[in-house]
Amino acid sequence: MAQDPGITDPGRIATQQDFGRELTALREHAGLRIREVAKAAGLPHSTAGDYFSGRHLPADGRPEQLLGILRVCGETDPDQVAQWTVALQRARRSPGRRTSTETPYRGLARFERQDARWFFGREDVTALLADLTAEAATEPLVLVGPSGAGKSSLLRAGLLPRLTEPVALFEPTAAPLAVLSAQLAELGGLGNADPENGMKAGSKAVRPTLMVDQFEEVFTLCPDEAERREFISALCELARTALVVLALRADFYDRAIRYPGLASALQARQVVLGPMTAEQVRSAVTEPARLARVDVEEGLVGLLLSDLAPRDAVRPSTRNTAQGAYEPGALPLLSHAMLSSWEHSRGGTLAISDYLASGGIRDAVSRTAERVYGS
Repeated sequence: MAQDPGITDPGRIATQQDFGRELTALREHAGLRIREVAKAAGLPHSTAGDYFSGRHLPADGRPEQLLGILRVCGETDPDQVAQWTVALQRARRSPGRRTSTETPYRGLARFERQDARWFFGREDVTALLADLTAEAATEPLVLVGPSGAGKSSLLRAGLLPRLTEPVALFEPTAAPLAVLSAQLAELGGLGNADPENGMKAGSKAVRPTLMVDQFEEVFTLCPDEAERREFISALCELARTALVVLALRADFYDRAIRYPGLASALQARQVVLGPMTAEQVRSAVTEPARLARVDVEEGLVGLLLSDLAPRDAVRPSTRNTAQGAYEPGALPLLSHAMLSSWEHSRGGTLAISDYLASGGIRDAVSRTAERVYGS
């Protein structure tokens, strides 16, 4: 049933804070606690709490979030629901909020080829990979790194834009041979190639690229060992006449070396992707903002590095500048915090207060963990 307009009125919403206030009034009128609403609406408690407090707005492109909260709080009248939806869009466009669709940070999403202009901090590894792809080699090139190191982003936004030949980028899935056959067909002009026999030497003057991301899926998703071996053998054979690049999660290293072709490739053509240094993190934070014509407040990068620093790290002023600036796997949390800070910022400066208002790295950890648990 519709709520009493005197209790809550979406027409009074103009800003993000207004939205949180009116949503809280709706919840309190229904006699519900935040945790009860979150559970019934299928949202993490911290996420729902952000909406009621006005710290965040329900995600754009996820209308079910707001609709779920309204339903749980008893607001089901179509006209009122429509007013709430309009109010949410109005709050997103409130004065001072950016309306540009170009966001320089990607949060927990990986960088894609079209995001290359925003991709900073990995120039050295990108250049190394590009140099290795130009070598006349007969074995796959393997990029190895821990989960969350940014391998997928490096392939897509770093290496891929530098390649001029035809490229097929894919993931193995549960049926890797079928996927490989489809990718070879899409490259075109490779009629002499197939997963069993590979590509005949001299079949084409152009040297195409087969780029396999999340290569560990061949161990985790493919249930057939015979197909797994055939897929791996096909890639190693294709590497004789095509450029084959694999991205492998480091904790699957022991599985990979059980296959002679992969063991040989890891021995001869391996690139390790470790944590970025402090200077690389600085570049990843400040350069995208510069391109977006936004200043970064002095001291923000230092605060980020302090929050990211490994627990056993020495003081920043005494650390080796080549030392990793964070624990393995923490890079997505930095990206998440920067996106959240950007969404909180106003005007032409990305400020420390924006970062603190977003919850920072520590809150990013807890929220991400709770979202994973809730899913």
